[in-house]
Amino acid sequence: MLMYHLSKREIRAGSQLTRGVYGERIRRDDFLKAAYGSYLKEEIFEDIRQRYYPDAPSRFKAVFLFADLTTAKAFWANQDHYQSYIYSVRLAEDAQPFLAEMELLRTDGLPYSDILERAHAYWQQKQQPESMSLEAICTGTVLVEELILPPSSIL
Repeated sequence: MLMYHLSKREIRAGSQLTRGVYGERIRRDDFLKAAYGSYLKEEIFEDIRQRYYPDAPSRFKAVFLFADLTTAKAFWANQDHYQSYIYSVRLAEDAQPFLAEMELLRTDGLPYSDILERAHAYWQQKQQPESMSLEAICTGTVLVEELILPPSSIL
């Protein structure tokens, strides 16, 4: 299965993506101090996953992908400000993507009860019709096929 991956670093074709990079980064002291709200949100989502959806892949131990290039490009522009590499990647047979609505991760300023509702909806894989904000999290083997777009040199 062909999907797309964004990375801040250059990756050679044929390389296997490392699972859990995001999980390690978000739990580092420097990230925790700089983005405590994001850290708390991720811990809440992980707690809900462990309690109610243990068969779903952990965001802390996964690789993040996009099912289509249009969504990958939208994330590249809106979240990464064109400063990432976009790669096409191939999922091995052991890799089953878990599609979830990224909009549910927007929790800044929400009451705790709303964050819990969003976490449940995320792990239940509830999606907006015609969503352009689906991410795929995967804990299986993912191999880089080729570079699609480099970071922009304009900015």
